[in-house]
Amino acid sequence: MFRRGRGSEPPGPEWKQRVGQVRQIVVDHGDPATIAARLDELERALDHAEHDRAHLEQAITSLNPERVTRELKAALRERPPVPGVPDDFTVATLRRRHDAVNELVNRREELTERIGTTVADLEALAARSVELAVGNRGVGSTLDVELERLHRDLTALQQAHDEIRDL
Repeated sequence: MFRRGRGSEPPGPEWKQRVGQVRQIVVDHGDPATIAARLDELERALDHAEHDRAHLEQAITSLNPERVTRELKAALRERPPVPGVPDDFTVATLRRRHDAVNELVNRREELTERIGTTVADLEALAARSVELAVGNRGVGSTLDVELERLHRDLTALQQAHDEIRDL
């Protein structure tokens, strides 16, 4: 049996390191428009999103989408659908289960994509803050656009968290 020594926790999600690098860039090049406070808020939202994504992943793994699809296909082969006639009870139940599991898969994929785009937006913000710090004053309005984009990302992450919490 292998034991982990103190301090040797499993690595966190890949985005954590990237957000840490963004934070360091912002600290190294000043803090225009109090970006650090927004980074804290976004990182908390990303943490919630990662928790939700892991929760969905665990549920999806337990529900086994491949088996669910296989069982629905087998039932449909045994009882081919007839136009204008409702599915029999078994097929209808298997179809509802299939749709529900696929909805979870879709939510997980959307959340994974949202996490990735939010981190990319943070990196763009870091680049703009460096430009501003080294004297490119024309980037100020671009920085505002990046901050607005991050606000939209934060709102979307919070909405996704609320929707998943309500499942």
